[in-house]
Amino acid sequence: DFSKINFIQFTHTVMDILDEIKDRRNRTIFNFLEFNGDGELDIMILMQLFNNVKRNTMFGQEILKMVREYKTRNVLMKEGFSRQVTLNFATFNRLIPYSSLVDEFQYRIFGMYVPAKKDYELKKMRRAEEDRLNYGEKKQTVRR
Repeated sequence: DFSKINFIQFTHTVMDILDEIKDRRNRTIFNFLEFNGDGELDIMILMQLFNNVKRNTMFGQEILKMVREYKTRNVLMKEGFSRQVTLNFATFNRLIPYSSLVDEFQYRIFGMYVPAKKDYELKKMRRAEEDRLNYGEKKQTVRR
């Protein structure tokens, strides 16, 4: 039965959502949306998703962006494109640099215990250090 996955497969998929490398996180979301197994998103499935998702959500806007790309390049043939564009991972990654589903899945799976991203913590530490240095400079200026 292909609908069952074991714990190792589940954790492997979930760990990719937590990965620091943007392409791996987006690849995980792409794999969730790609139902046929052919490496391309099906426009009919995207349209069904779009019709059933609230359009004012970030995910709804991502779906709309992909549908518009498909329509512009394949149906209307605007901008002089002579060959059809497929909605493969490269196209998905170009259109959606950071899918909103990454954060949604992280929160739904881990709740408030999502591991902090290294870049965020590094920026936070730098900001604290700058604040400390700026506070020291302000103190010296007041004393003079």
